[in-house]
Amino acid sequence: MLLDHHTAGARMARWTPPAVFDNRSRHVDRFGTLLALTATSVVCLSLFGVDSLSDGLLPRLGGLAVTVSVGATLLLSLRAAGVALVWIRIADVVVGLSVALSLTLVVLGLVHTASPADANPTAAPVVWLVLSLAATVVVVARLLRHREVTLRTVQGAISAYLLISVSYYYLFRTVHDLQDGFFRTPANPPEFMYFSLSNLATLGIGDLVPRSRLARLLTVSEAVVGQVFLVTFVALIVGLLAERWRRRGDIAP
Repeated sequence: MLLDHHTAGARMARWTPPAVFDNRSRHVDRFGTLLALTATSVVCLSLFGVDSLSDGLLPRLGGLAVTVSVGATLLLSLRAAGVALVWIRIADVVVGLSVALSLTLVVLGLVHTASPADANPTAAPVVWLVLSLAATVVVVARLLRHREVTLRTVQGAISAYLLISVSYYYLFRTVHDLQDGFFRTPANPPEFMYFSLSNLATLGIGDLVPRSRLARLLTVSEAVVGQVFLVTFVALIVGLLAERWRRRGDIAP
């Protein structure tokens, strides 16, 4: 009996959490497909938003398109970044359940049994927020491992930039739900994506104004993050290109 306890203790002492990255996946660095999916998600969020499953059949189909496109984007982000299989499987389950819920609500809408009070695919927006943030971070981590600039490097950098706007979209939506409003005036779900993109690009249009101190802080933080990202990755790409040219003898050492 003592031996069994000793063995169990030794096994627990040897246990380590699963690795975050495993670059053996065949999907690693598929940033061209990721860029296309990310752009599609941004378009869908700009047109439909995430509450569209509560108002009629066409908006429900739009909401389903949002869930599928964003879910596919996040899952491919993890795979393209070389995230370990165990974490990918967890994300697969979360996204799969969300897509199933969206499809169920669309079917309920066809038989006129759903009501506006029914749940939508982002009934747990914090989950989507965590997934989108994780996707952005792991893509950036993968790009930092590139030692040469290729077309995939550029595609990955643009994808990560757009993923920042998706992450802040869900962040703004979460704050909106918690504080009963994000802007001083009522706003539809697609306007949050418009606001996020405008913020990221530092356009400063001013037609939507955050109402609380937290909302204003998050608004400013997105602009700062976007600019830091651009400066950092432009410097990284220029540095890697200079190193490649130096090795080829195109410029003097």
